[in-house]
Amino acid sequence: MNTMQKTPMSENQLRKYVSSGMNSMDIAKKSGFHSVEICAAARVLGIKFNRKGSRKSPKIDALCSKAVSAITKGETLAEFSRKNNVNNSNLCTQMKIRGLPTTAADYLMFMAKKVAA
Repeated sequence: MNTMQKTPMSENQLRKYVSSGMNSMDIAKKSGFHSVEICAAARVLGIKFNRKGSRKSPKIDALCSKAVSAITKGETLAEFSRKNNVNNSNLCTQMKIRGLPTTAADYLMFMAKKVAA
């Protein structure tokens, strides 16, 4: 049995933690509550955790830029994925998140929009 006393957390405190970039696991460690309890409270209060930033990493950014270079040279994303030993679907998803083209036709439209702007 857990003898640790939990002090109640206010809505303002939870919002402060979330706005500082903490996720539910970080808040749970700091407050002593279970992360499921933190998520449930956030859901009831309409607080959303920022997940987008956590999905972007420099390694994936570099891989996506290499993939765009390969697409410009006529290589398909599937071929690039096989050569670099990465999952094609995951790479395609990460490129779409970043607004990058995933096919040669998408690349041409992407460049046309850049020139027009």
